[in-house]
Amino acid sequence: MTQAPTTSANPFSVLTQYIKDVSFENLLMSSANQTQIDGDPEILINADVSTQADQKTGGYEVSLTISTVAQYKGQKIFVAEVTSVALIAFEEEFVKEFSDYVDPTLCIEIPFYLFFEIRNLIANLSNMGGYPPIFIRPIDFGAMYQEKMQLGSMTKQ
Repeated sequence: MTQAPTTSANPFSVLTQYIKDVSFENLLMSSANQTQIDGDPEILINADVSTQADQKTGGYEVSLTISTVAQYKGQKIFVAEVTSVALIAFEEEFVKEFSDYVDPTLCIEIPFYLFFEIRNLIANLSNMGGYPPIFIRPIDFGAMYQEKMQLGSMTKQ
């Protein structure tokens, strides 16, 4: 494996970033048998990162989807899901010299940038739905990447 890049210049550019999908289902407020919440609900959070080459630009599309489900005593209260996308282009020299770092950059660093926008949207959505804002703790995308790599290598054996 090659040595980690030490250049101070950013080896990639964000060509565009946008919200691809936003969904909020307020299940408790719309149900006929509204449950009174007198404690803290359980919040389930799921994050998914996907990458694919973009043939038009020669860059990469990175998508981060975060889903949250709030439930109380087994009953779903609300479901919020946001997908944010960034289109990334790398400097050619970086790809040639440090090709081992392209995938980790796409799967760790770019989702980290996208995360905070999604976190704010989910907090606003839950608040606008009549609940306290849900502030998601930062996600360890490095650990997610390592887990995916280990699962991928295990299935290849």
